[in-house]
Amino acid sequence: GINAEYGQPELFKMVLSSLLFPNLPKVLGVIERKMSSIAVTKLLTEADTMISPSYAPLWPELLKTQLALFDGPQGETQEESLQQQVSEFPDDADDESLGHQFSALYHSTKLSLDPFADVKDAKVFFAASLQKRSLSLPGQLSSIIQSTLTADQQQSLMVILKSAGLNPPYL
Repeated sequence: GINAEYGQPELFKMVLSSLLFPNLPKVLGVIERKMSSIAVTKLLTEADTMISPSYAPLWPELLKTQLALFDGPQGETQEESLQQQVSEFPDDADDESLGHQFSALYHSTKLSLDPFADVKDAKVFFAASLQKRSLSLPGQLSSIIQSTLTADQQQSLMVILKSAGLNPPYL
């Protein structure tokens, strides 16, 4: 499993609460969102620390963050982001060489390859991983989900599970 407490105790809680939870849904780019979702899925389903008593209150918050990542706008791709930056660059820049340097940098940028190409759909990966984890913790995840997620969040989760071909009541 994943050991989230290797190093300074409580530091990972702070990272989750202050960095990951508020910022993850803001991630832009299809590949970047997919990578983020896979990382969160692994934390939710493979990190025993996340279901330990000291982290148990953060597990549903991480699940809510995952749902927000799935439900949020997919955002712009890296290419669209760079095009936006170029369009905002002033045409009448005082330093002509700066414009040429930026143009060279823009055109030299390569789009990143998908490091998780074997995961075709992050939602299906999430659903399958959650099912596997749920089977190893009978009734525990179901109780957490029902007591901490809003009706809308529960509905979003059920849609994801059904779209992955899973029967939601297993939780």
